[in-house]
Amino acid sequence: MLRGLLEPGKRRGAGGPEETAQRTRRLIVAVVVLLLAVAALSIAFTGGGAAGGISSCSSIILGQQRIECISSLANSTLNVTMCGYLPSPQNDECIVHIAAQKGAAADCSMISRGSAYYDQCEYQLANRTGDRSLCYNLTDNYTESSCLYSFAAKGGFSSIGLCGSMRNSTLAGDCRDVYYFKLAVSQRDQAQCLNLPGHYDSGALYAVVSSAQNQSLTNSSLLLYSNANITARDYCYYTLAAATGNRTICSQTSGTYADELCLSSFSSFYNQTGAGNTTSVCSSLPGYLISSCTYSIEESNAIVARNVTACLAIPDQQYSETCIINMAAHYNDSAYCTQLTNDTLKQICYSTS
Repeated sequence: MLRGLLEPGKRRGAGGPEETAQRTRRLIVAVVVLLLAVAALSIAFTGGGAAGGISSCSSIILGQQRIECISSLANSTLNVTMCGYLPSPQNDECIVHIAAQKGAAADCSMISRGSAYYDQCEYQLANRTGDRSLCYNLTDNYTESSCLYSFAAKGGFSSIGLCGSMRNSTLAGDCRDVYYFKLAVSQRDQAQCLNLPGHYDSGALYAVVSSAQNQSLTNSSLLLYSNANITARDYCYYTLAAATGNRTICSQTSGTYADELCLSSFSSFYNQTGAGNTTSVCSSLPGYLISSCTYSIEESNAIVARNVTACLAIPDQQYSETCIINMAAHYNDSAYCTQLTNDTLKQICYSTS
């Protein structure tokens, strides 16, 4: 009886090692499957493979979140092919971003040449890589010229040939005007000013003024110059007179009040008649311009004379503060910034000097 009762136990005991082996095999298989699943999941979320990554994003139901998932994956891996899974126009935006990051011209070719994003891609790539030949791949005349203009500006407008290669006539003209203006100042040659427009042209005047090395004397006076019918050529003579200290060059100007405004930049001329001269120069202008004319001349004279006290004496606070900031920038001397009481303006002043 006891033996019979024990026999089943023996049978179970005899089968124990086999069952243990089976359980071990099942455990090993389960671990391997788990490891493979973890590996696949890792690939999906780290972009180890495009298919795996896109698959993980495609399972997202909400469209916007799915787009954000694919965009994030494409940008983090710089895998431009993933951009193709995005709808338009996000697909082109994705390519533009990655092409600029990688500096890869071939990526831009994935965008249709009829798309505005194609020009944007080539433009950003040209500026990032410093390869101006990429500007010529742009399909829009103005954008192509704008791209070339940015390279002309980086080069100090030293190449008249680069200006001539611009298909947009306005930007090409502005580029040539700045080229001759820079040439006149660098060579101290007033004959070069004759290459600039002798009639009033707001675009040419703005291009020349904004490119001037001494912007501190010009930005606040641009409105005054335009309303006084001062031409880009007049401004060239004005700048050259100030750069050489030769006030006789002022006589070459032709715009309304140009000669007087040119002479007013010389502190010796200003000191001869003081505020009375400022009044005579500005009084003939429309009433709403008289104050800005007066303050602009006072600001210019203060900077030329390097007299910060004169800046502080300007009754208009905005012009007074601008005068100090421009003086610091012009002479690259942040010591002037201490005269400002506004902390925000001080930071601006320090950043420009």
